[in-house]
Parts: sequence; C-alpha cells; structure tokens
Amino acid sequence: MRLRLQFSKGESVRYISHLDLARVFERAIRRAKLPVAMSEGFNPHMKVAYASALSVGVTSDCEYMDIELREDASAEEMAAALKQQLPAGLKLAEYRLLKQVPKALMAVVNLADYVITVPVQSSTDADQLKILLEQFMTAQSTTFVRRSPKGNRTIDIRPLIDIIKVTSCVTGMATFFLRSFITDKGSVKPQEVMRVLVEQYGLPLLSDNPLVHRSALYVQREGALLSPIDVIR
Repeated sequence: MRLRLQFSKGESVRYISHLDLARVFERAIRRAKLPVAMSEGFNPHMKVAYASALSVGVTSDCEYMDIELREDASAEEMAAALKQQLPAGLKLAEYRLLKQVPKALMAVVNLADYVITVPVQSSTDADQLKILLEQFMTAQSTTFVRRSPKGNRTIDIRPLIDIIKVTSCVTGMATFFLRSFITDKGSVKPQEVMRVLVEQYGLPLLSDNPLVHRSALYVQREGALLSPIDVIR
C-alpha cells in the first residue's frame, strides 16, 4: 500500500536541492509517525520515491511522491499529520491511498510544464521573440554539450521540446511557457533550453539565471494529459 502525495515547493525553499528536499520529507515523515516501510539490509532507509527531481532554484506547484506503508492507515490522518511537520514553503495539495501496487512515478510521468521569467533587452517585443522561437521549433536538430563531473555529453534538445512560446513581454521582462518531455533517456532543464536559445538563436536575454516555475507534471497517454494522482498503471 502506498500514499501518493502532490506537494508544492514555494519561494522560501527555492534554493534547496532535491537531496535536501528528500531529507526534509524524511524528517517530517518520522515526526508525523507515519507507518512508512523500510528497506532491508545493514543500512535501512524509508521507501519513498519521487516523480522527477527538481533543479535547485526552481519552484513548483506539482511535485509528486509515493510513500510505501508497512500497514493500513487513514489517508486523511496521515496527510493531516504530515502537514503539521512540513516547514514553510512546502505544502501538500492532494493525496490518495493506493491499495494496488502502482507503477513507479518516474516510470509514468513523461511531460512537464514550466513558466520561465527573465529580463530581456528593453527594445525587445513579443513579435521578435516569437520569430526566434519559431526558428528553434522548425529546426530538425539543436544540440548542446552538457558538462558534468562525470564527463561531457552532447544532447539534441529539439526532440525533448513539445511547446515553447512567449506569453508576455513588457517593460524589459519576458515570460515563456515551456512544455518538455521526460523520457527514459533523460530530459532537458529549462535553464539549458534558454541558454541554447541565447547562444544559437540570438534570444536577447539579459540574464543567464531565469526564474523557473514548474506548473504541471503529466502522464501523457494517447493524447490525453492525466494527473499522476489518478494514474496507477
């Protein structure tokens, strides 16, 4: 049995890492005295799983997690107890008790929506941004090199983008909507998309550190967008 939760990550915890977020929830689960199942072995840990790791600096309305339970319990009572132990900036939105063993969240969540806000040159208008975004969307391929301590990797980000469009451009501040795919081979960060648009398509941004907010995570099946709360298989 699992308790599936939807939670938000607010402004006050924007800059904590995914690892720190997981530690916060582990402490909250322990203090709330939830009947969480533990792994076996020399170093047992809570059986908790997340849908998709959120980058440092990104807020969200729609993070999901599964808590495996060692015994039956009331979903309402567990959610109420957990809410009391969460710090400011982390809020539970929805919850559901899953009596069937579900597919892992990471295996079913395959689409993410983002709102990106960033300053642009004062002379820039929405039409100019639309032209540059259209050039990107009509390209067959757009690659960049992702650098990490494990080594460099060349990634074609174009197949990972479903939609990107400008929703507002006023007084030197632009807002973009991005919908990207989450695949078994990986995904792309909104910050990486914006960096590529600047370096390869001339997007006139004035900052390499945009404000990013994840507004939705979906399970896309046969053209329908489903909430992970409702998807078991």
